[in-house]
Amino acid sequence: MPLKHLYKKYSKNEHAKEIIIGIAKLGFAISIAVLAPNAAGHILKMLGFVPDYKSTKRTERTMNSLRKRGLLYFKTKGKKMIISLTKEGRLYYKRLSVNSIELPKSKNWDGLWSIVTFDIPEKQRINRKHFSKTLSIVGMYNLEKSVFAYPYECRKEIEEIAETFLVSKYIRYIRANYVQNDKLAKNFFGL
Repeated sequence: MPLKHLYKKYSKNEHAKEIIIGIAKLGFAISIAVLAPNAAGHILKMLGFVPDYKSTKRTERTMNSLRKRGLLYFKTKGKKMIISLTKEGRLYYKRLSVNSIELPKSKNWDGLWSIVTFDIPEKQRINRKHFSKTLSIVGMYNLEKSVFAYPYECRKEIEEIAETFLVSKYIRYIRANYVQNDKLAKNFFGL
């Protein structure tokens, strides 16, 4: 019986993300025998994939690429090779996982908007871009270029996102009972 349904096709970036997430879920480091044939195949199994020749070679290339980018660290210790996330790799993982934050919801709206405004300097434009994109991904409504709204209290989640992108000192969190022309935002949230 073919196992095609167990294989995933990945773009290069998606496969890299899966490897980073998998290593993080395994405790930010994995250990394999140095002399083990098909080390990449063993890594694929540890990450929950069904290895084949093509996916094993792709994994080897991707892991070497992640090492060159400074996200993975390979260290030989005795007869074992330890593969771990570097500090930059852990930050990359944290940024991947921040997109899965769920903002709280309630059956009854109290009439207060949670508003996030920010003025992030140009020298941090990449962080600004990622912060803004993440606010949209987690479900906030973009009122204006640097102003987002959400109908429920979400300060803790916004602070976590801001910390992840190192922009905490550039954001303001506001609770307001009135937003001019909020009809589109209300429609967006089904209020």
